[in-house]
Amino acid sequence: MKPKQEMAVRVRDLTFDTIIGLLPIEREKPQRVIVNCTLYYQCKNEVFIDYSLVKDYLITTIQRKQFKKLEEGVVFLTEGLKDLFPSIYCSEVEIIKPHIFDNCNVSLCLTQKFK
Repeated sequence: MKPKQEMAVRVRDLTFDTIIGLLPIEREKPQRVIVNCTLYYQCKNEVFIDYSLVKDYLITTIQRKQFKKLEEGVVFLTEGLKDLFPSIYCSEVEIIKPHIFDNCNVSLCLTQKFK
């Protein structure tokens, strides 16, 4: 019997503009965000995660939902990715706002383990 292989699909530095944030200026003018995502799953039989679908889901969801809080965004994305790919047993989703401050990037990351 072939052992199960632990795999991780990673989408790194996915960069695009969107409406996100609480401040009035953030609600009026799109800003640059960077998204990082890692999805852990067991590779067996025909189970795989289509990274093209992951990338498209991240972009379209963030742009469509226009989250006010990053916390809402990472939770919604995490749950949606689990729904799309039930084989995920752990995920990490991070949204970075690179232009909020001149001297640093700020981000919010959620690591979620599923039963």
